[in-house]
Amino acid sequence: FTNFYHIDCYRLKNTKDILELDFKEIIKNPQNIVAIEWPERIKKALPKNIIIIKFKFIYPEHSRRVDKNKREIVFKRGG
Repeated sequence: FTNFYHIDCYRLKNTKDILELDFKEIIKNPQNIVAIEWPERIKKALPKNIIIIKFKFIYPEHSRRVDKNKREIVFKRGG
């Protein structure tokens, strides 16, 4: 891999917004790694062969507070 792209889609209103930024060209290049925050906002623009990585906070047993030092990482294939 030669390029890493971080794309934060939080403020995007729809898929059209990301397509105007040459998104299709970025994701087509096999030399690119693309990390996307809030991917559900551009779901229609995502290819089917993606890997989804979710970071989840862990709540200690019998507590409502999040342990800020612990995360669960979940990997999933597909969109």
